[in-house]
Amino acid sequence: PSNPIDMKYSKIRSILSGEESIKLHLEFLYRNNHTDLLILKNTKGALESRNSVYHSAVTFANAFMNAGTTSDEFLRQNMEWLARASNWTKFSATAALGVIQKGHLSQGLALLSQYLPRDGVSVSSYSEGGSLFALGLIHANHGVGVLDYLKNALKNTTTEVLQHGACLGLGAAGMATGND
Repeated sequence: PSNPIDMKYSKIRSILSGEESIKLHLEFLYRNNHTDLLILKNTKGALESRNSVYHSAVTFANAFMNAGTTSDEFLRQNMEWLARASNWTKFSATAALGVIQKGHLSQGLALLSQYLPRDGVSVSSYSEGGSLFALGLIHANHGVGVLDYLKNALKNTTTEVLQHGACLGLGAAGMATGND
């Protein structure tokens, strides 16, 4: 909007919708992220990585330590280790991206594009289901933009893991939207 009144209206609308607060919160968390990756590295190396409970614990610790910061450096540095995850551990590891990227509304779909289900082609139902949950977590309380995507994902699958992820994603994204 080039009209000054339209610009003011857009700014007010952005503030009242919470979009401006989300942007500022995301920027604050990113700038003030002082996560010590050495703690995660040492924790990861302390026990055998074949233990799925331990694998999940380290994944969750990383997600909580970096919640909302958009910093997925630990995951990028440990792709081989992450690839060892299987079944629900893989679901959780992918969903953890939603915790890390929470509030990154403009890039949610793009960030998860390599994990999201594609028509007729399934790489891993667990990572795809986890990505649907992650999408909901990224858009928690502000999910109007992804609700239709998640509803379609739910309608278009018969795989329980994908249904599980889509339902969790719908729940997280749909909170406080006033939609049924």
